[in-house]
Amino acid sequence: MIKSKIRILFLTYRADYSGGPLLLLQLLQDLNSNHDRQDFEFFMSCPRHEELAQELISCCQGFIPIKNLASFFSILNYCKSHDIRIVHSHGRGAGYLSRMLGLFGIRVVHSLHGIHSEGGLGTKIKSAIERLVAFRTDVFVVSSITEEQAGIWQGFIPPGAKAVFIPHRSQFEPSTSMVFKNPIRRLGVLTRLEPEKGNIDLISFFKSCLKGTNWQLYIAGDGSEKATLIAEVQNLHLGSQIHFLGFVKQKASFFGELDVLISFSRGEGMPLTIIEAMANGIPCLLSRVRGHVDFNENSNKVWLFNPKDFSDCYSQLKQIENDKEDRELRIRNARSYTSQLRNFDWDKAYMSLYKEILFQ
Repeated sequence: MIKSKIRILFLTYRADYSGGPLLLLQLLQDLNSNHDRQDFEFFMSCPRHEELAQELISCCQGFIPIKNLASFFSILNYCKSHDIRIVHSHGRGAGYLSRMLGLFGIRVVHSLHGIHSEGGLGTKIKSAIERLVAFRTDVFVVSSITEEQAGIWQGFIPPGAKAVFIPHRSQFEPSTSMVFKNPIRRLGVLTRLEPEKGNIDLISFFKSCLKGTNWQLYIAGDGSEKATLIAEVQNLHLGSQIHFLGFVKQKASFFGELDVLISFSRGEGMPLTIIEAMANGIPCLLSRVRGHVDFNENSNKVWLFNPKDFSDCYSQLKQIENDKEDRELRIRNARSYTSQLRNFDWDKAYMSLYKEILFQ
């Protein structure tokens, strides 16, 4: 008797070079290299024409494009015709579809990839819908303890629901940094340029505390807020100190040019960029929010500040610059932490999870 394979459809609304899709690509590559791979077949549903789409699709045995919620019926028919038994959704948008598919007997694994509930009416409506459909999730995957806590508190993870903690695996080899070797100090951020990332606050901080100093700020990334941010820099006459780099694919080269990586994000899951920067030996100055505070569990690895207090951020920045002994200690702790993540068998953890929800 031929043993039937476990067929899994991965679902994402984004296929760009941001953290979530890159993590999904890394997961697929690791799953395909696992010796238990023969028990599974993987399928992909993502936007067809975004930058990372072809790499995601190439890791799978089948593909169906996703455009919006209207794609539901075509994806449902695809799942039925291809005997898809598990849908693993990544992020809020894909999560709506996966939970709707769950109403038709398909098992649902949902990775949160951060929780963003602040914003206008549109965000509030999306949050309300997410709470309504959350009950149809077999397993939530969280990448940090504070992400799970926020998910429960805000109602995105229902009472009694199963949530599994699986940290992200780092692919970066630890390297030696050359920070603070130049009189021109280099501050950088690599992120999606969206409101929840707090970049407008970062520019305000720079204007308040670093304008006219020997600090330069390099903003790498793209997104809906880019034009607004560029206009704000121009209005503040900071064009000689704040530089927009656009999309940066060679992250190691970008990190190698920095003295400090900074983030004013309003909430994270387990940000891949921070893990990569730590592996490269770059001091990380981060807002004290969920997903960031987890990095300092057990040992100090990053510097945390109150995002509503620019003086606190400036004080932490000066500590990084001036306290070499503390800086080198935290960089060592960060390298050790990322080395552990690099050796983590998350593909094995996911395969065990998939089998568990089918045969429990």
